[in-house]
Amino acid sequence: NAALEYAAQNLVKRSAEILLANELDIENANISGLKGSIVDRLLLSQSRIENIAEALRDLISLDDPVGEVISMKQRPDGLKIGQKRVPIGVIGMIYESRPNVTADVFGLCIKTS
Repeated sequence: NAALEYAAQNLVKRSAEILLANELDIENANISGLKGSIVDRLLLSQSRIENIAEALRDLISLDDPVGEVISMKQRPDGLKIGQKRVPIGVIGMIYESRPNVTADVFGLCIKTS
């Protein structure tokens, strides 16, 4: 939770740097011939950065699912068999010009160990 809050604070704190870098992204997207909604999804504004930070903060209020026992059964011979939530491990992501999704994936990975 502390890491999520730190990331949210730094997104807002460093938004000027992020917006400058995003200008280059938009320029390169236009040079590459990308159009319409794809460029719009890539475009950041102060408001969008604040929304991304708020989405990270929303994760803080959620319970950490790691370690939760979902079910447990005891067999007649006394053996207990159950399901327990564990960290995901390796994450793969297809990036489609949506900076907010990058932050969402990061946040979920941090939240779930």
